[in-house]
Amino acid sequence: VSNTDSLGLLKYQWQRNSQPLATTKQQTFEATGGGTYRVVVSDSVCGTSFTSPQVEVTNRTIPTPNVTINGPTDFCEGSSTTSLSLALHSPTLKYQWLKNGLPLQGSFQNNLTITSTGTYQVESVDTTCRASARSIGVPINVRPLPEASISTESVGIVYAPFKVLLKANQGTDLSYQWMKQGTEIGGATASSLDVGESGSYSVRVTKSGCSRTSQSLEVTILQ
Repeated sequence: VSNTDSLGLLKYQWQRNSQPLATTKQQTFEATGGGTYRVVVSDSVCGTSFTSPQVEVTNRTIPTPNVTINGPTDFCEGSSTTSLSLALHSPTLKYQWLKNGLPLQGSFQNNLTITSTGTYQVESVDTTCRASARSIGVPINVRPLPEASISTESVGIVYAPFKVLLKANQGTDLSYQWMKQGTEIGGATASSLDVGESGSYSVRVTKSGCSRTSQSLEVTILQ
């Protein structure tokens, strides 16, 4: 902002790095880039001019942060470990991890371990300029494990040739594999199993490529 022109007789010539930018009758000028600025004020009646002192303007830029992915971006819960890390770290900036555009709680750590589905970013903040820049979002899909449990309606002592009917939990798009003593039973891939022998039985339930094995159920069939 230069001195006011109450009589409308002044002309202003703004300069950046000693090079003219514009010659107008406006006493204000908006600087959009860094450099050394000054203004030459001319009196159109007297034919005189004066040059202002220089003002140094620094245009600070915030580099867009880059994120490094360490591990797969699509995996089953508990089957893998994926983390994100900040590629370059500037001591003059502050950083914040974001999930789905919202800040994650806790102090910033350079490595972020992913445990749930979402789109992750890191935001660099220049506290002097009160401005920020965000990295490109990294979508990560952590597929949950299905439930796996066994139920039976049999109570009390069971004698051969009677059998015990074991039922696995039901659900959409589930597949099953029954096991005895931890070994797969050939062809036992239905949601239920008729058991005619004593032993420890469990079922592995799979959905969308992710599996969970139930707790074992002890079955005793007396002769």
